Amino acid sequence: MHDSQVAHWGKVYDKFEAVYDETGGKCTVDSVFGKVNNPFLIKSSQDYHVSTMPTCEEQRLDLQRKRQATLMRQAAEWGMRAIQSSFPCLKDTFVYEDTGERHILMKMLCLLYNLRARSVGINQIKNVFMKQLEEDANNKFGMM
Repeated sequence: MHDSQVAHWGKVYDKFEAVYDETGGKCTVDSVFGKVNNPFLIKSSQDYHVSTMPTCEEQRLDLQRKRQATLMRQAAEWGMRAIQSSFPCLKDTFVYEDTGERHILMKMLCLLYNLRARSVGINQIKNVFMKQLEEDANNKFGMM
């Protein structure tokens, strides 16, 4: 089943719209959400080198938005892949949740993943998008 169908059935779009109406916040989705057009969704693009906007300025802004949306989606995909690869044997499902077991497990997985990423130092998102975190501020500004 596709993500957009799950989002529709789970009324996730209603939640996105409520956040958009309240704060103006938008959600980045991948390009296969193409049939869903809502002002609260920013779609990444398979082809972020082409724009169909009428003016040069609109084309420039459209291409910039497409590139940024694609980078955000890429970071999200890397994050999910990193978490899934950290726990490859985890196949358990919760048939019935009585006292928040799913929430506890998901929180525990996130904490374990963060511990692993910090201890091992392998984090593709950090290495690509947050290189400045590795800079030594003392050396950068000539301080000792």
